[in-house]
Amino acid sequence: MRLSISLKILSGYLILAVFLVAASWHALSYLHRVSETSQTILNQSVQATTAIGGMQTAMSSLEQCADIYPESPSPGILNLFQFYRRQFEQGLLRVSLAPVDGRRLEDLRASYARYLEQFELQIELVGTGRVLEAKNRAATVLGPQAGHIQGLLDTLHLAAQRTLDAELISLRGFSSGVSTAVFFTSLFGVLCGLAAVILTALQLNGGIRKLKEATFMVGKGNFDLNLGLRTGDALEDLARCFEVMAQKLKMSEQLCLDASPLTYLPGNIAIERALTDRIKRDVRFALCYIDLDDFKAFNDHYGYARGSEVIKAVADLLAVVRGEVGGENDFIGHIGGDDFVVITDDERAEDICAHIIQRFDALIPDFYSEEDRARGYIIGVDRYGQTRQFPLMTISIAVVSDARRDIHSPAEIARVAAEIKDYVKTRPGSNYHIDRRQRPR
Repeated sequence: MRLSISLKILSGYLILAVFLVAASWHALSYLHRVSETSQTILNQSVQATTAIGGMQTAMSSLEQCADIYPESPSPGILNLFQFYRRQFEQGLLRVSLAPVDGRRLEDLRASYARYLEQFELQIELVGTGRVLEAKNRAATVLGPQAGHIQGLLDTLHLAAQRTLDAELISLRGFSSGVSTAVFFTSLFGVLCGLAAVILTALQLNGGIRKLKEATFMVGKGNFDLNLGLRTGDALEDLARCFEVMAQKLKMSEQLCLDASPLTYLPGNIAIERALTDRIKRDVRFALCYIDLDDFKAFNDHYGYARGSEVIKAVADLLAVVRGEVGGENDFIGHIGGDDFVVITDDERAEDICAHIIQRFDALIPDFYSEEDRARGYIIGVDRYGQTRQFPLMTISIAVVSDARRDIHSPAEIARVAAEIKDYVKTRPGSNYHIDRRQRPR
């Protein structure tokens, strides 16, 4: 049976009920304020900070699309632009629900609207063959406008972070108020000589001390909280609220650090989390492990800057394919280097692989010089120090599905994907292979 703090005190202090109820109410009011503040931090400040970070990433991607479009005016680029536009506008909606600077938010909306208008004009210029004018507008109009928007986002992000810090400081102040209220309640119980009140006060003080320590830990960036409060009352609920808030902050920080700075795609932590979530929920899926063949030779021959362009182009290609034939919940991740993953439904995996290969084979020759493209290979040094010919890059995709077998961990998926990838890379050209081996479920 769960007893509130008031009932615990009243059960041992019926004679002095009036005094104890007053003192307990004072303590509970502070606890309620702490609980409300922690909920506000979780539902508003943390959400605002995360949303602004996502808008910064989306804006960078929109800017890249605007830069690329005059040179490559394809529907794929426009689809990609619309995809990141939706991400930006979803983030803008979430930020508008949080307590942020209204003036800057309106400035951001107006600047973003102007940016979209300028991009529409750029589309018209390209459509009428005025490509050079479109390129000039990208450099002189769209670029500065995007920079202004990023500046506004940086300001909003800093303000949101300051608000979060201020709320954490306020939370510590609330905790100190709780300690004071409970101290006087404990003192009154000691004076009255009632052991029940003393025990209750000690329990409260211990819990509040843990909450106060947890507040300082979160403020210093330590989000691994295990308060261990099992009081069966509002204090336990508040402790759980703290732990949930800390884990969400930790997840937000990890995702920001884990994302690839080159492609802005989620990294290994997010990939493992997405796989583990599907395994736990028993959701059938297929993982497409994507690897570029002879990328190192290309990178050595043309330089890392050109290699980075290929990596970014593959990331954009995957986003376009997801928009064309993927599902709403499909996941794209960047393991690192030239390795990517796409997590999708089993029935869509083959179609996605085919589209990726088709687009990649059409795209990759443009990254080679005219001479190398006509020759069909480049000259390079392999890992054994031998000079040899390397063909134009191809792409290999290993598909691991749990449609015919149970998969129990991301490590098992990685092992099977490595086996299939080694097999696919032995075949010439761009290829994919779906693991169709069966195992009793």
